[in-house]
Amino acid sequence: MADIVYFDNHAVSPADSNNRLYTFQYFNHNLRERKGDFVLGSLDWTHSFKNESELSASLLYEYTLLGGPTVNQNLGEPDRSILYQDEFNTNDNPLHGVRFQLDYKFKPFEFGVLETGYQYRDLSHTGDFVYERRTDFNDEFQLVPEFSSEVDLERTIHSGYLQLSGKKGKWEYAAGSRLEVMDSLLG
Repeated sequence: MADIVYFDNHAVSPADSNNRLYTFQYFNHNLRERKGDFVLGSLDWTHSFKNESELSASLLYEYTLLGGPTVNQNLGEPDRSILYQDEFNTNDNPLHGVRFQLDYKFKPFEFGVLETGYQYRDLSHTGDFVYERRTDFNDEFQLVPEFSSEVDLERTIHSGYLQLSGKKGKWEYAAGSRLEVMDSLLG
């Protein structure tokens, strides 16, 4: 919450002069209420083989819903029964995400360890951002389309990697490659 009194707002004409046309003061009441629901779950698994290689898998699910209204009012000062501007905006934008990862680590050579893996990520993010305004306490709120919007994002990513690492004396080394393919749809 932010309540602020603006005392010295004024207009001058011409622009670079000291010719003050009027002085205006007002009270700004701003209240933002946020709410959120979060769910996060993961499942991890690792298996070590007799030859010291290792296979691991991970699955992660994420759900988030953030939202809540914001009220912003510009009122007269000191007479706060005068309404200059009343704005209301809200948003609900749920996010669903899934990530799966599979990794394999083994030592086929004396000079290094080879690691390889695959990762799948999927994200769905939708939401409505509604911005409304009224100029009189008796008026209904009117949608302001310039500030209102919708989001509909779908993103899928497939990635794989290969890395060789090792140690020789005081030297440690690593070389690798990663490939990633993404499909993103924004509606």
